[in-house]
Amino acid sequence: MAGLALRLVNLGAAPFWFDEMYTFELLRVPWGDFVGAAMRDNQAPLYYALAKAWTAVGGWSTWSLRIPGLLASLACIPLAAATARLVAGSRAARMTAWVAALSPFLIQHAQDARPYALLAALAAVNLLLLARFLAGRSSHLGFWWVLATFLMVATHYYAIFFLAGTGLALLLLRPQPLRAWLPAGLVAGALNAAAVLTAAGRASGIFGARYAFGITAVPGIVWSLLSGYTLMPTSETLHALGGSRAALPYLPIALATLPAVVIVAVAGFRTTTREGQVLLLASFAAAVLAPFAYRLAAGVGIHPRYCAAAVVPVVIVTGAGMVLDRSWRGIATVALLVVMGSATYLHLEDTAHGREDLRAAGAWLDANVPADEEILVTSDEMEVLARFTWPNRKFRRYPEQRGLVDRAHLPETVAAFPFRNRPRAFFLVGRAWLTDPDGELQAALVRAYESCPGIDVRGIRILCLRPRSSAPSPDAIR
Repeated sequence: MAGLALRLVNLGAAPFWFDEMYTFELLRVPWGDFVGAAMRDNQAPLYYALAKAWTAVGGWSTWSLRIPGLLASLACIPLAAATARLVAGSRAARMTAWVAALSPFLIQHAQDARPYALLAALAAVNLLLLARFLAGRSSHLGFWWVLATFLMVATHYYAIFFLAGTGLALLLLRPQPLRAWLPAGLVAGALNAAAVLTAAGRASGIFGARYAFGITAVPGIVWSLLSGYTLMPTSETLHALGGSRAALPYLPIALATLPAVVIVAVAGFRTTTREGQVLLLASFAAAVLAPFAYRLAAGVGIHPRYCAAAVVPVVIVTGAGMVLDRSWRGIATVALLVVMGSATYLHLEDTAHGREDLRAAGAWLDANVPADEEILVTSDEMEVLARFTWPNRKFRRYPEQRGLVDRAHLPETVAAFPFRNRPRAFFLVGRAWLTDPDGELQAALVRAYESCPGIDVRGIRILCLRPRSSAPSPDAIR
């Protein structure tokens, strides 16, 4: 009940963010082309199929479209607790349930119309079935475990890394007899490999933004699994400063919390059975580290949410380590709970996480710009966001070339600013790190043309420009 209450707070308060808009657009695709459309967009289809079916009951509001993720996140509470009971006992199970209920990571993904909470829930199912088998509660791994592994890959392709870890755990433990688990393991491996290869063949090849990662990348993912995203740099900061520099303001609290994390993790790990140790460590390590190897090989993006399956081992070990006694473990538990509680409070206070203030920008547009007037917008990503948020308005991308503004051709770019014989033009600047991270284009436009009233709100700037009576000189543009 506590977990449900927290997940319902401000569930529909934040407008859809960029990735949620793609969920919305995909759900509008007819069923006949639905799976193909999802796979062409590099997405595994299961979550979106469930969400699309839910719209027939719940409708299309922001609140309703986040319900599937909320239910999946909620399911993690009893599933993680049941696994903890098998590998660490009843007291650990009760604490694990509380950790899952209060987890900032799981709460934040409960309020997100994306597949990551479902990925975590299916990882919890997978671990529970494996723990039951290793504890002798079931005689073999069979249909239900194979199905759970396939559903994981059908939810997110990076699940294959987590499953590789569970497969490694089985190989290391080699439970007897082999026929009790090896056939199911081979079938699951073949099905999942076929699913990933099929997806690779159907994908468009267009990947999201890539972040250069440094020494803080892996610790940052582990930190996010414990504290969510409010105690981490935003995407804008990461793009502007890079991972290591962007992390500096958050390092003091992370370093201050580190001793508590270590104490709780060591205590939790020592509390679990040998089989539980191997299973939790292998699945966690593979889910967190293997994507970096894939990044080096294929150049694809990495984000903490791609490692959502790893939150389940983290929750179980943390819960097992928080079983209180009269030792340093009690102090560490309180410290860690304070950090988690603070992160959850910050999230629930602003579930949009500092993203673009679309409501304020929209209100200004309604008051100052006629609906039929074309608005220039920076970056492909911001154009999609604008078209989704204000579907009755006209938008056009400027500059037309993709990528960062070419400094060498900046004067030509500014001189070609398209007024289209109008007395003024509006330029909506958002996610400028994708085109103009240093603000050079914006500054050059302001120097070259006369300014008229615009607006600057969180994450969005709307410039209003008018041609000068005489053409701007190249020096003025520079």
